[in-house]
Amino acid sequence: MGDYSPDAVFHWKEGAFEGDHVGAEAIRTVWTKFAKVRAPLTLAVSNVQEKGGRKGGCKGSRVVTADVTLRNAAWTYPLILTLFF
Repeated sequence: MGDYSPDAVFHWKEGAFEGDHVGAEAIRTVWTKFAKVRAPLTLAVSNVQEKGGRKGGCKGSRVVTADVTLRNAAWTYPLILTLFF
């Protein structure tokens, strides 16, 4: 986890943390709770792509996507992480 801007929005789709989490503190809280429940975790990242000017977005906005897999000894959670700048 890095530093999030005060107005960052983290949208979690499906599951116990589903919903929009707004602000740096809310985002850190969700990741902390998630990590505690699933620790110890490993992380694998692949297929990182950057695209510019998404349709319907702000002029000059950038989109970064990545395939991410979170894993522990008994569990695997694949997801697609999408960041908008």
